[in-house]
Amino acid sequence: SNNSGSDVDLQADGDDPPGSGNDLSSLVAWDLSAVPDGAVIESASIEIEVFNGSTGSYQFYEVKRDWNESQATWNEAASGSGWSQPGASHTDDRGTQALATISASSTGTYSVDLGADGLSVLQAWVDGVRPNNGFILANDATIDGLDFHSSEASTAAYRPKLTLSYVIPDLNQAPTAGFTHGVSDLTASFTDTSSDSDGTIASWSWDFGDMSGVSTSQNP
Repeated sequence: SNNSGSDVDLQADGDDPPGSGNDLSSLVAWDLSAVPDGAVIESASIEIEVFNGSTGSYQFYEVKRDWNESQATWNEAASGSGWSQPGASHTDDRGTQALATISASSTGTYSVDLGADGLSVLQAWVDGVRPNNGFILANDATIDGLDFHSSEASTAAYRPKLTLSYVIPDLNQAPTAGFTHGVSDLTASFTDTSSDSDGTIASWSWDFGDMSGVSTSQNP
């Protein structure tokens, strides 16, 4: 029933205290609104600052339910809104695919890359295909706990960090060339009928193929 949203430290543990069978999991999320529309995520990594290492490993999973940082507990995603299963362990609460695994046997900074599945989740968040509810770090089979600093850590460099690399594709559509022509005596004239569905045609270059040179007029 305790909320840890203002704690300066976070924990993940499959047995805390030892022998109790109680679990600890941590929720982390980042605001991705600054990522431009149309961005394609190429790589991503999560970095945490560990102050108590673990001999085991823990996994990051996608969180499927909206949760409130100042209200979430083991039993509730927000006040009056329970997880489908305590610890957000139901498939309605979290994804079943581990997106990254962290093994931190000692103190220090640890960074893990998100694989193809993780990038797919981030892309869906950025594209607005599904909501960004962040990640949960958990493993109920690891009985040696992992402790790391939270977003409330006084030292900014210790706070969890999500680093993205993305590109903005060139979505410009090529113009469609077109013209009509007419002949009067020995003079040929050409009328431009080209179009550009998402822009404006800025210049023209005509090659008549008869060694008469190239024209840059719109209607030579």
